[in-house]
Amino acid sequence: MKQNTVTLERILEYYDTPQLFLGRDAFDTQYLCLLYEDEPTCQYTAIRISTKLYARFLQGKEDWRNFFL
Repeated sequence: MKQNTVTLERILEYYDTPQLFLGRDAFDTQYLCLLYEDEPTCQYTAIRISTKLYARFLQGKEDWRNFFL
């Protein structure tokens, strides 16, 4: 499985390590990233998210759980 590098842009939830964060790749695509494994290294699942949806999320108009469903 090919993995892309996503750079952390903004931490949304933190507990010992970033649990949920917004990231960007080399093509400036935004991702909502969720931690699913932290031993032995942190691994995240990520979904692409538009700037518009991300703004709605920050305004409390969207629930991040819905993005992953």
